[in-house]
Amino acid sequence: MIEEIKPIWDRIGAKLPPPIELTPEEEARQAREAESRAWLDAAPKIGVPRRSFDASLEGGLASLALDRVRDYIKNDEVRNGRCLVLTGPTGVGKTYATVAALRAQPHSRRRFFYFPGLCGALLDPERRTEALETAKRVHFVVLDDFGTEYVKEGGLLQAFVDEIVWHREGAILPTITTTNLTADQLKERLSDRIVDRLRGDWGHVFAATRPSLRVR
Repeated sequence: MIEEIKPIWDRIGAKLPPPIELTPEEEARQAREAESRAWLDAAPKIGVPRRSFDASLEGGLASLALDRVRDYIKNDEVRNGRCLVLTGPTGVGKTYATVAALRAQPHSRRRFFYFPGLCGALLDPERRTEALETAKRVHFVVLDDFGTEYVKEGGLLQAFVDEIVWHREGAILPTITTTNLTADQLKERLSDRIVDRLRGDWGHVFAATRPSLRVR
């Protein structure tokens, strides 16, 4: 009986249209669309502000910050657990560049922190433990707009920030920090322990000083 049915299925199969073969361009387009959908789903969950959802290494206005972040990815500084500090005035593309770096690492555990918001969580006893552990242990972290709140509060907050930086350096975890403070201001306002780690073997300070992109 099975042998009698088999030729029927063979004949039906022979009449089916051949599978559609996509051109390389179509395959690339579908891959880009799938990546975009995955990113738009992930971005709000990892703390990325909506304004920066469109950030990518391939897009955006040319900026020194984006160029440096492209090198950060290309030179395996993420894989090697390096820290990059982007300094410069507001509007030069620092935040955009850091979000593009996070987007380029879809297989990493990653997190974007607006630093003033993180400081608020660290000073709140009910949110402190979760915020501290996340900032310390997530594989790839961005600390955006670092410095001002740390300077104002000092004391307890300084101890928490020291702990985050100390742990991430010791565990060799990739970290990008943005700040409006210059390299000299970092030395003046932050503890020696933090400055040594941000500027030492683990970290590199890069000045992104082009005029603001927001006026274009």
